[in-house]
Amino acid sequence: MSEKVVSKFDKDGSVQLERGYCSDKEHLTETQERLRTICDGVKQVLLEKNRRYGNSATKPVNVFSGLEADEGIKIRLDDKLKRIITSTEKKQSPNKNDVFDLIGYLVLYAETQNWTDFEDLLD
Repeated sequence: MSEKVVSKFDKDGSVQLERGYCSDKEHLTETQERLRTICDGVKQVLLEKNRRYGNSATKPVNVFSGLEADEGIKIRLDDKLKRIITSTEKKQSPNKNDVFDLIGYLVLYAETQNWTDFEDLLD
């Protein structure tokens, strides 16, 4: 039986597992560790971009557009999806930057919706 990771992490980075808590890597499967690494990397880049550019996605200056933040993010998501679709139509794999931007905009959209707890999504 495989271990199921729930969506909450303790302040020290421990992952809550079905059978309890673990705080060191040897308790995570290889896939779980890679998922943690990817999510940590996404988090670090999003935090750094937010530091550099401010809250431009979630608090737009609305110089040219009067759209609310969530609508602006939806447009950016559509643009990224179009870019990915176009690359796959040309038999090219989506590039890392486009995939990351898509992930990032989805996280920003979740932030605009105040979605911070995801336990209800576990079956």
